[in-house]
Parts: sequence; structure tokens; C-alpha cells
Amino acid sequence: MSYAKPTRTGGLAEIGSSDAHFWQHIGAGYTRFPGVDAADLRRAIVDRAVRAGGQEQPPARLNPASYVAQCAWSWFVDPPRRMLRRRRAAAAMPPAPRSRQPPDVPPPPARTGGT
Repeated sequence: MSYAKPTRTGGLAEIGSSDAHFWQHIGAGYTRFPGVDAADLRRAIVDRAVRAGGQEQPPARLNPASYVAQCAWSWFVDPPRRMLRRRRAAAAMPPAPRSRQPPDVPPPPARTGGT
């Protein structure tokens, strides 16, 4: 997707990207720049020497069953896997130190049921 018109008038660099929800659409948008590495890309963005690219050809039409299968995977299989990974990561972390008052500090006075 290219936002060339607003970027040219707004003074922003024109970059290409894709918000692929399915693996078949990854790489549908890209940024063209003169250079070969990350430093060249950064310099080109700062200098506004980049151009959006992508979607020269429409993406291949996928069988509706493949969409349904990928959606079902993301709805029913992925969330439990993510929850399990989070639980494992939390169990692997050392417990947080408990906050304790030093023994020489008296506890705060108890409240009475007055006003």
C-alpha cells in the first residue's frame, strides 16, 4: 500500500509495507532505496530517497478453505499455545522478592472503630 500523495505534500518519506494477515500475502509491499544495508536504508529515509513498492501483480487468489483453515488456527490453536508459553515463561522467572519491614520498625497503630 502506498500513501504517496500525503507523504509528498507532508514532507514524510514514502515507504512501502504490508499488513499481511495470511502468509501468502507477506512481502506484498516493500520499500525501494539506494543501498544495501540498514545504514543505507536509514540514510535514504532521512533524505527522503525511498519509494514504496509492491502489488505489481495482484496476490494469488486463495481457495476459501485455506482462509478458513488459517482463521481457525489463529482462533482455536494459537491462543492456548500463547497462554502456555506465557505460563512457562512466568514459571521460569525467579520469584519477586517480598517486601518486608525491618524488625526494628514498629507496625503502624491499629485503627479503632471511632469516627
